[in-house]
Amino acid sequence: MKRHQGRVSADAVAHFLLLEPLFPRSVRFSLRAADVRLARIRPPEEENLPGEACQLRLVRLVAWVESREHDFDPAKLHPVLTTVVDETSGIAEDIGREFLGQPGRVAAQSQAQ
Repeated sequence: MKRHQGRVSADAVAHFLLLEPLFPRSVRFSLRAADVRLARIRPPEEENLPGEACQLRLVRLVAWVESREHDFDPAKLHPVLTTVVDETSGIAEDIGREFLGQPGRVAAQSQAQ
């Protein structure tokens, strides 16, 4: 944000933290970095490797967040962030199941009872 001078609005800060592609702590940058790292572990063209579901889910989430650039609405920030949190949680669960053989959340909850 150093390139912006003068007063900075809360809306501008929210936009920056969510969508700035060059800021390492923005949601967009972080999701893109996760996508690149997952592709190194499981190259998309290697269809015989585990991890296809989590990789596709991450690619879709990255594209969805990037598409918010064109219709960013600060009034809809909470649902956007809720979607990001829910999807990243689901992706983490997919990674655990697909790469580490961990049971899914539903299976783990039913086993605990």
